[in-house]
Amino acid sequence: MGRGEDRISNLANEILHSILCLMPLKYAIRTSTLSKRWRHLWQINLISSTSLQFGEDFSCNQSPKQFVATLDRYLQLHGDRNLDKFGILFSPFDVFFPNLENWVATVLAKGVKDLEIDLSQGFVGVELKLQKLVIVDCFNVFVIEISAPKLESFVYYGCISFWHDFGNVSKVNDAYICADTGGEVFAVQFFTILSDLSHVKVLTICSMGLMHLISGEHEYYEDNLLLGLHNLQELQLVLDSINEEQIYCIVSFFRLWPSPFLEKLFLQLTSNYYNESISWSAQEMIPDIVFPNLKFIKITNFGGSSLELKLVKFFLERAIVLDSIYILLNQSSISNNSLSRRIIQGQLSVLPKASKDALIVICGPLDCDCTINPTHTTLYHEENRRNGTTMHLDDDDIMSRENILLDQEFL
Repeated sequence: MGRGEDRISNLANEILHSILCLMPLKYAIRTSTLSKRWRHLWQINLISSTSLQFGEDFSCNQSPKQFVATLDRYLQLHGDRNLDKFGILFSPFDVFFPNLENWVATVLAKGVKDLEIDLSQGFVGVELKLQKLVIVDCFNVFVIEISAPKLESFVYYGCISFWHDFGNVSKVNDAYICADTGGEVFAVQFFTILSDLSHVKVLTICSMGLMHLISGEHEYYEDNLLLGLHNLQELQLVLDSINEEQIYCIVSFFRLWPSPFLEKLFLQLTSNYYNESISWSAQEMIPDIVFPNLKFIKITNFGGSSLELKLVKFFLERAIVLDSIYILLNQSSISNNSLSRRIIQGQLSVLPKASKDALIVICGPLDCDCTINPTHTTLYHEENRRNGTTMHLDDDDIMSRENILLDQEFL
């Protein structure tokens, strides 16, 4: 056999197909330049793939028109085969939005489970059969419309300045709603969003969200009409500060949004900021609240301040069937020797309890956390992302005239 002879190209097609199927699609495509024999062999990789990702390395050397034509061709070659994952990075002009809608409709017809679309000019979708929708930091979005009878999980983090219409979200089981800005307009929107999702069983909200929900107390809650979260079983409060105002917001939340079937409560406290100042005139007004089904409480980043102890006391006095409360200390409460673990234990042990058998368990920052964790473990203000059956709309450079239209009505 000659020294320069291509031995691999002489292998049977079945063997070459097996090799190509083990390669990432972008590398399989590059083999088309090897020789005439290889020109079309890569297509077997495309046809058999259950994950199609067209990211930056795919789009960087193509014009939008070339990108659209290439992607149309690849989806046509893939035929009617099933897809598990589909992702694109594309900055379309308005003229290409029909193509974008066709791609979404095509992959949904293929039963896609994970759809990831990264655009720079907003998104207009058609029929999205997604189980989870995550919208993070989409600035200058004016309208969000969602009709999603299959949607089970909804996450929104960012500026809540948009008009919204949640036409069909009846199957949403868990919601994570956090606002990063304040103001009267934002408060109205936050209130209406939670009203539309008041049927959820799992909820995470943040400090700003709590403030929004009580800022219009006299305006929104007319005639003492309490909306209530009557299906809620798990609640997580993500707090960015500890002060009298924050405690008042928490107490008022449970007064204005009764949650009689709440079983698990998670409090994510700040680890580096405590403000003991008093800024509310009504902070001493503690309403007659009872938690008849609350069995588990977990407080993370506990520092031992008087306000934190006041917060623990509030729940201990009202959780009549509480089994246990886990206190996870932050690093500063130990390293700065402001309050030792033993002192904190002593302060907590003398607090009155409605449930006499409730256990108070203290864990240090280095102890293994073997307790129950909340459903929502990603805190989006830390700019983390979690994979899953998720659609991500992350737009730092979004233009000023966007609508997000998500319509999931289907046969």
